Amino acid sequence: MLQLESQSSLVKKPDTGISSPRGSDCSSRFSGFFGGNPMKVYKTTEKHRSYQKAYSKTKRGFETQRRASAKYYQSEKGKLCRRIASQNFRKNHPDRTKARSKVNEAIKTGRIPRPDSLQCYRCDNPAKQYHHHLGYRKKHWLDIRAVCVSCHTEIHWNAA
Repeated sequence: MLQLESQSSLVKKPDTGISSPRGSDCSSRFSGFFGGNPMKVYKTTEKHRSYQKAYSKTKRGFETQRRASAKYYQSEKGKLCRRIASQNFRKNHPDRTKARSKVNEAIKTGRIPRPDSLQCYRCDNPAKQYHHHLGYRKKHWLDIRAVCVSCHTEIHWNAA
């Protein structure tokens, strides 16, 4: 015999006569009537995507996105997601991982200077990173150039 929910967990709507479990949200109650959650439908439209893209380019949108991203990556789900992404990157790009490891080893042993003690080869600002400008093959592991973050980003965006 099926056991029914207790009557105390149902809320009777006085104007509609619809009984629904306490705590249910609007989208589940009206999904048949509206053909799904109207916000979900709107968020998949090109209009919404173009609005989000324009908003994220504004200062307020950028700051909002940055705060939301920081909050997400501090959560357990965000930490797990980042850990999995790092594992996948190392698995899919072993050449890059090995090259970066060799550069770090050379810095620790003193064969090459730390990048923050050098200037960017493009703009003469203080460098923060090394760029493997000839690729990641074993013979080019230490063929690197010191670059600042903005120039390094520009190099990779223009290369794609």
